[in-house]
Amino acid sequence: MSRQDRYGDRYGRRPVELEVGHAMVRDFYEDVVSELVRDGILDPGMRALVVCGGRTDKLVLERCRFRDVVISNLGVRPAGKDLGSFQWSEQDAERLTFEDESFDFTIVHSGLHHCY
Repeated sequence: MSRQDRYGDRYGRRPVELEVGHAMVRDFYEDVVSELVRDGILDPGMRALVVCGGRTDKLVLERCRFRDVVISNLGVRPAGKDLGSFQWSEQDAERLTFEDESFDFTIVHSGLHHCY
């Protein structure tokens, strides 16, 4: 049985479209978030901040049924409806302007390679 078949059987849904790229990373990311939700560590009703975020974060959190999400990054906001109902905030990860305790949890998925 392929990983995709196991993935679909385990969570009862098909993988995110492959045209986004980095499918295995996205599958692992979604597996981890889904497991944290299943174990009660995270709840889709929590307010989340994604630092260094983008489309992959949006797809994973949307599929895990999160609703109150702010995606932040430097640069231009993703075009059109790419973020769906999630909010966008152009911010430097080293100089975030949010008040303390504005979010229940934070994810940094795609930005760690910039750390030194």
